Amino acid sequence: MNTTRISIVLILALALVTGAMAVEELPQFPDEYKGTVTIDGKPAPAGTTILALIDGEVRGTLTIEEKGTFGGDMNIDKNLIVTGYADDAGKTITFTANGKNAGKATFRPEEIHTVALAAKSGGTTPGGGGGGGGSSPSNPAPVKTVAPSVEAPAAPPVGSTNLTTSSGGMVDKATAVVSSDRIATITVPEGTGAHASDGTPLDEISIRPALSYEVPTVTGETGFAFSGYAYLCGPAGATFNPPITLTFEIPAEEWKKLKGDQFTIKWYNTDAGRWEEIPTTVDYETMTVTAKVSHFSTFALFTAAPATGDDNLPAAQVTDQTRDGATGGKTNDWTIPIVAGVLVIIVIAGAGLYLMKR
Repeated sequence: MNTTRISIVLILALALVTGAMAVEELPQFPDEYKGTVTIDGKPAPAGTTILALIDGEVRGTLTIEEKGTFGGDMNIDKNLIVTGYADDAGKTITFTANGKNAGKATFRPEEIHTVALAAKSGGTTPGGGGGGGGSSPSNPAPVKTVAPSVEAPAAPPVGSTNLTTSSGGMVDKATAVVSSDRIATITVPEGTGAHASDGTPLDEISIRPALSYEVPTVTGETGFAFSGYAYLCGPAGATFNPPITLTFEIPAEEWKKLKGDQFTIKWYNTDAGRWEEIPTTVDYETMTVTAKVSHFSTFALFTAAPATGDDNLPAAQVTDQTRDGATGGKTNDWTIPIVAGVLVIIVIAGAGLYLMKR
């Protein structure tokens, strides 16, 4: 009898200790990350793998699905989940992008953080000296190598620029100008016929973001919604033959917010009082939207309108937020500790019933 009771007590003690150890080893609520990632200063391509390491051990991995950006606050967004244990709080997380160092952060579980990861793929690594002959001096004079001079392409002027044209209005030199927010660019190729509204040769072009009160009301539009990007190109009424190029280059984070699988550029027809669509080309790799325009007016970028009831509005930008306020990413799985607790209770109850019967 005593031997049986002692055995039962030992089994219960072992079960309790094992359960406690299992719970102790379970990860805490994870740390979550969303944000942007670049390689060599450019948005990382879709398919880039991000790793998160603590003490050299991989604690999280994510393959991005959209160029230059990952995660978010929506349920459908995939955040980078970094798991840790009780003694990991405050430790350093090292991030890599395709195996290259991309940044660091501090492990703080139960929060969502916004990060901007940046990796360099072609950085040079100091190496050993070249393999000279065995009889060469121990300290040979260094050989200076001069790289050939390569002139970087000049950035387009901002806001406005002069246009060099012939007496007949033909552009003598290719010209470009970019808006002050660096989003919209006008490119006028050499040989383009450029004339002012009165038919005289055009000698200047300009582009600037439209102020809110300068953007005509969007009414009667079906299938598309105004993205928030609108620009005034001038002088108004100027014409071009063949049409010139208007390009919208959207930042990675803003591109993700738009969430549109279709984009179009429209111009405002003041005579008809409506926005009219222009044939548009979308490059999802470079995150640019381009259209050919034959005259200057007010131009705006539109995206596919969200379906009724679909919350497609940009999420609030939060650097850190607690899990109570987070809607995206994964939540901690408590299945194991719950099951372990139930098993311990069952063992204790069974032992009690057995002793009572004895």
